[in-house]
Amino acid sequence: MLLELYFERWGGPVEEVITIPSEHTAIITFQEEEAIERVLKQENNICGVPVKIYPYFKSLDTVLYGGNRPQLKLPEPITVSVHPAIREFLLKKGEISSIKDQMSSHFCKMNMDKPEALLRPDQALLKQNGVTRRHIDGWSKNACDAFKKIISNYTTSEWPVSHPLWSKVESDVKELVKDKVFTDMDGTKGVLTLAGMTHEITGLKPIMEKIIERATNQIERESSAVVLENLPDEIKQDVLTLLVENITSLSENDFTIELIPELRKAVVTCIHSEILAFKNWVLEKKINMKQKCLKIDRSVLEFLRSVSCEEMSTDLFISNGITAVYTIKNEDVVVIGSTEKALIEAEKRVNMVITSIDLVIEDQGVLQMPELQDLKKQLQEMFNTSKKTSVIINFSKQTAKIIVTGFREPVMKVSDNLGRFIVEHTRIEETVRVKSHAAVEFIKDRKSQDWQRFMKSKEVKVNFDSKRPWIRLSGERIFVQPALTVFKRLADSLYTDTYIIKKAGAKKYFKEQGKMRLSMLLKEKSFVVVLQEDDMLEEDVGKVSSPPLGVHTMQLGRVTLEVSSGDITKEKTDAIVNSSNQTFSLKAGVSKAILDAAGLQVENECSQIVRSSNTQQTEIVTSAGRLPCGNIIHITGRNSPSDIKDVVLSVLKLCESRQITSVAFPALGTGQGGAKPAGVADAMVDAVVDFVKKKKPVHVKFVKFLIFQTNMLGDFHQSMVRISGEKVEEDNDLFTKIKDFFGGAGGSSESPTNEEFMMVGEEIEPAVFQVCGETPEDLKEARDIIRSLIVREHLTVPICDPAIAHFTREDVEILNGMQREFTVSVQLEKKGQDSVVTLEGLTRDVHCAESRIRDMIRKVERNENRRREAFMISSVVKWQYQENGRSIINFDMLTNYDLEKAFQNQQPSVRIKINNDDYDADLIRKEARRGRMRIELNRVDLQGAARSSLPSHWEDMKGNPVVLVKLTAGSTEYDEVEKEFRRTQLRSNIIKIERVQNSALWRNYMIKKEELEDKNNHKNNEQRLFHGTGPDKTDQINHHGFNRSYAGAHGAMYGNGSYFAVDPNYSAQGYSKSDVNRHKRMYLARVLVGDFTQGKPGLPVPPAKSSNSADLYNSVTDNISNPTMFVIFNDVQAYPEYLITFQ
Repeated sequence: MLLELYFERWGGPVEEVITIPSEHTAIITFQEEEAIERVLKQENNICGVPVKIYPYFKSLDTVLYGGNRPQLKLPEPITVSVHPAIREFLLKKGEISSIKDQMSSHFCKMNMDKPEALLRPDQALLKQNGVTRRHIDGWSKNACDAFKKIISNYTTSEWPVSHPLWSKVESDVKELVKDKVFTDMDGTKGVLTLAGMTHEITGLKPIMEKIIERATNQIERESSAVVLENLPDEIKQDVLTLLVENITSLSENDFTIELIPELRKAVVTCIHSEILAFKNWVLEKKINMKQKCLKIDRSVLEFLRSVSCEEMSTDLFISNGITAVYTIKNEDVVVIGSTEKALIEAEKRVNMVITSIDLVIEDQGVLQMPELQDLKKQLQEMFNTSKKTSVIINFSKQTAKIIVTGFREPVMKVSDNLGRFIVEHTRIEETVRVKSHAAVEFIKDRKSQDWQRFMKSKEVKVNFDSKRPWIRLSGERIFVQPALTVFKRLADSLYTDTYIIKKAGAKKYFKEQGKMRLSMLLKEKSFVVVLQEDDMLEEDVGKVSSPPLGVHTMQLGRVTLEVSSGDITKEKTDAIVNSSNQTFSLKAGVSKAILDAAGLQVENECSQIVRSSNTQQTEIVTSAGRLPCGNIIHITGRNSPSDIKDVVLSVLKLCESRQITSVAFPALGTGQGGAKPAGVADAMVDAVVDFVKKKKPVHVKFVKFLIFQTNMLGDFHQSMVRISGEKVEEDNDLFTKIKDFFGGAGGSSESPTNEEFMMVGEEIEPAVFQVCGETPEDLKEARDIIRSLIVREHLTVPICDPAIAHFTREDVEILNGMQREFTVSVQLEKKGQDSVVTLEGLTRDVHCAESRIRDMIRKVERNENRRREAFMISSVVKWQYQENGRSIINFDMLTNYDLEKAFQNQQPSVRIKINNDDYDADLIRKEARRGRMRIELNRVDLQGAARSSLPSHWEDMKGNPVVLVKLTAGSTEYDEVEKEFRRTQLRSNIIKIERVQNSALWRNYMIKKEELEDKNNHKNNEQRLFHGTGPDKTDQINHHGFNRSYAGAHGAMYGNGSYFAVDPNYSAQGYSKSDVNRHKRMYLARVLVGDFTQGKPGLPVPPAKSSNSADLYNSVTDNISNPTMFVIFNDVQAYPEYLITFQ
């Protein structure tokens, strides 16, 4: 009341007074805030005693003392007793630090170094905010309670255990508790104490009680038991072990039994009353025993024989709860068990636990290595003991094997160790297949510092193959493998390329003088260049690989061949092949499937190609339409293996020329063609092999044979296996046979062919360089060096001469031989007046070949002039012979010429041939002699009949064969020609018009005209047409007429003959070439067009008037109903009447 009265007087109304006597403190709560401020501002004395006042915040339970806080002292340390066993458990388990951490939250430091735990207050107790005397005084109780609570998680359990009892239960108890709890046996007190976590001790109590109870009973039983040593005689040694497993079923009490197999007895401990029952039980068990012979590996049998059957039976079966044993009888393993189930489990156990592994020795030398013997001894000592054999190791030199037998786990470990040793020390040969021979040389010469260490150790032998791009490494695998890694790393780090120069003579140059120059240029370079020689083999034909799903693949050089089943219309290769008919319109079988899937567009393409061609084609290429492939190659179907091989090879060549990289074929000829699959398979596979060998493709990389009928896959697989391992070598036959462009009728010396053609050596032996460096820049520099060398030495020379158009088959054979002799490329293009022979090769070789060809041209010119003169003479004089009164026969044109020339030159005789026999022609007596043979000769003068046919308006030629007469402007003849020239509004200025007077040409023309009038039964055979030409051709035409051999110089769309235009504009604009004065020339010619028909490209002569007639049309035209041009195929059918020069 005193406090309340005091503070109401000096402060204000008091709500509550709480006194704290132990701290000499009171808490005063005012009803108004102002009362607190008044009290705090004044000095307070109660009954003459000074009183300190501080603000108190109830929500924080804190007093703000400011700088006048009263001094408090730490309480005294306290001790708490802990059970010694618990303390030892905590120490062993390392739990002390955890308890210390928990106690620190109670401002307590703990020490358990002594039997009693010492608890001391932490200085932090005084430093906490709002600490009061109450906190200090309550620390001891709080700390003690907290510690006891933590210790309550641990407990002890004690059992009275005598020394004999402890001897029996010690191992069981320790096995039970392990490190979960602390165990303390006090022998002096006869007390066993367990200390640990409360829940652990609680769980162990019932188990401990059973262990102690069972041991106690056993001790009591032993003290009153008897020993039975001898078993009934009927019990054999191999069943003794089983008695142990079955003894417990005899009674509720335990028996102890000790087996002594070598004495064939067991020592059984039991009580007297159970002896008879025990013996009866043993006999019963013996009668009920089951047995079985196991089918096991011989090596497993030897292992089981080598160990104690009783010990192994215990280890294998009994210790795993299987009541069975085994014994060896007559080389068999016999299992004996109490039940059929036991036998099954025993057999399963043997198969599961015991195993044998054979390690095959490829290198017999490994078996001789002392290190292997040492390893065997080491492994046997590691996995076997004096009491137990887990594994045995046997070496067999006869079978080259190491046999490891025993328990599965040790066998696996021993096999792994031995296997690693065998693998590491087996002598092997590895091949590093590098990208090229250049890479081999680069690694050999430029990277020797990276691999020489393997050679120095003599553990690895390195062989650089000179024929293949291989590096072979041989030696023990442990040494070869690191070397292999190094070489592969070196090979993978290099850049390689193949630089092919397909120029005639290039390879020859680099094998001869260019070899030294190249070597000198490369001496200081950081790359290697190798000229691929003929004996450098490419990769072997790869082995046939047959992954799942029936796909067979093999490598043929750089080309992969794949055979599989599938739908060719689903293929995504660059091209697929469609086997069709001659019009490429077959709608049956695979062809129908392809065309249907591709769509109408492809069918239209096929039709268009067929319509636009005048010759029968055997293969055409179209787009793919709706198919996923790139193109479709349509071929005419074949059904004989030889034809199928040819067509496959032809398609592959086509793909290479078109740079098609992948192509898919169906099984050609096996559908409607009815060809045997085996023959087709051989033909198609052989075609790919030939293609790779002979053509050395650069673009074609992947060839696929898609077999729709899966039963044929086996035939193709067998074909691939057949050729597997063949070498794919370069074919050295550089030049294929030249096509016979000189076929058909008219091949005699009188009628050289006028057909246009190009003669080209099909294959130039390329100079193939393999380049290797460490950067792409190295490869570029190497190519530049090679290119610069060959450009310097290489020459291309075109030889243009009209006489080339008259080269014969024999001439072409000479050119072909010249290619081989000089190693040059010879290309012959017969294009009439513009015919050309192009030579390409080394400079000196080209010059030699050029000299020979010039000689050939001069010879042809002589022969051609002779032929034309012979042709002219044949229209004037005809020589004949009559043999033995038979009918008169005309000599051929050239013999006629030889006879007439000799006659005109007044030679007495000349050598001629009659029926391929040589005769001497006596021109005086008009007879031919050969020995006693005499043949009458006759000379017929044809000029007399034709002399009167010369035009009357011609001027006197005064004995000259050819005269040009310039017409006078304004004359009737001049105006007539000009009218023809301008009838289609041609505005060019006429410089002059000349009449061409050539008596021989005119007479021949008139003879031909009379012939056509008689033959055609009408006289409407002649037309006046125009022929444009160049300034260098007029002299030739004036003297010899129009020459159909020049067909092709300006095009041959309607046949290989001489062309004449109806419209002078056509000739003036397209074919009249200007001279230096910009003057042009055109002929107004008389042309015997006779009966004509539609022309087309490639016609050598006019077509026959009917299919069963030898009578030919006289000419052809571009349009039968409205001709604008005519083509004649006989030179005498046109006469160059007027030469018009215009501008």
